[in-house]
Amino acid sequence: MDATISAFAVDRTSGVLTEISGSPYTTGPAPDSVAIDPSSSFVYVTNSTAGTVSAYAITAGSGALTAVSGSPFATGGSPSSVAVDPLRLDVYVANESDGTVSDFSTDNGVLTATNGSPFSAGDTPRAVSIEPSGPYIYVANTTANTLSALSNGTTIAGSPYTTGSIPYSVALDPSGKFLYVANQGADNISAFAVKSATGALTDLVGSPFATGTQPSFVTVDPTGSFAYVTNQGSDSVSVYEIGAATGALTPISGSPIATGRQPSAIAISD
Repeated sequence: MDATISAFAVDRTSGVLTEISGSPYTTGPAPDSVAIDPSSSFVYVTNSTAGTVSAYAITAGSGALTAVSGSPFATGGSPSSVAVDPLRLDVYVANESDGTVSDFSTDNGVLTATNGSPFSAGDTPRAVSIEPSGPYIYVANTTANTLSALSNGTTIAGSPYTTGSIPYSVALDPSGKFLYVANQGADNISAFAVKSATGALTDLVGSPFATGTQPSFVTVDPTGSFAYVTNQGSDSVSVYEIGAATGALTPISGSPIATGRQPSAIAISD
């Protein structure tokens, strides 16, 4: 497996990708997840077999990457997912092999572990997602079949929450009102309402919602109107309309839609 990250410029008219000069850039071994901060100034990459996260500054104009001072930074064991807090810009990393989440503060891309980090999650945390206003962190625990909810490193009352078998991906809608978990072993999506005052979760009516086989990734479009799920075992993507008031998922006409073999992730343009 290449220990690199590739970088491309995007033509906003045609969508064509052009590799940036200097790409691919060296990472640690077995890079597994990538995240960009909201200002598009820094990129973070988890290196799963090294127990580290690499940090790069993005050069304005060219998009070229430069490793920040001190990179890579130590995480817990087998980091599998990285996300950036949209407000505080803290960086969170789910560490699969030791059941923890690392929390880093940032200063010009340099990462510093916060007091008490890494924090305990459930067994085999696979994915991490951050509520848009920043205070709540949600972690899918694949072996425990649960979702951990944290706030400033403290477990939220009621956490962990039961999901389906092998929760593999987690996503929040842009408003932070609804949360969705792709359960790879159950072929469905668990859906929750998020209580804004506490971050606590309650099951949505109708949850779980059926998907294709082995759903591997879930995401919500920027308008909060639609949810998309890649089905790794049935070579398709399921598309749902999200009920504005309820968060319930209703398959659109023609869903699921055929893809290539074993789709593992999906991204949506703003």
